[in-house]
Amino acid sequence: MKLKRDVKLKDGREFRKGEKASVNFIQKGFSHYLEVTVKGETFKTRAHKGSNMLTGFSKEPSVETLERWSSDCGCESITGKWCEPDGYGSDGSPSWLLVLGYI
Repeated sequence: MKLKRDVKLKDGREFRKGEKASVNFIQKGFSHYLEVTVKGETFKTRAHKGSNMLTGFSKEPSVETLERWSSDCGCESITGKWCEPDGYGSDGSPSWLLVLGYI
């Protein structure tokens, strides 16, 4: 994965668009986070922000799509992998329904 845009953190660290990044998925209570590592430096962000920040993440779905998925037997994870609505994709990424708090 790569950064889609420049990232400036509150602590003053900056990361440039195009830099390679690795991601770990973290769940704390009902919230989902991304632990992003760029050039050995790590920062955390909310999982739903991944599509705006990193390549390889799917765009946040519309309300209509979320409604369809909630009644289907599956949905997409935040990286576009098909999974159960309350589950995780093959790469460990949570479903959009989990990330957005619908389940």
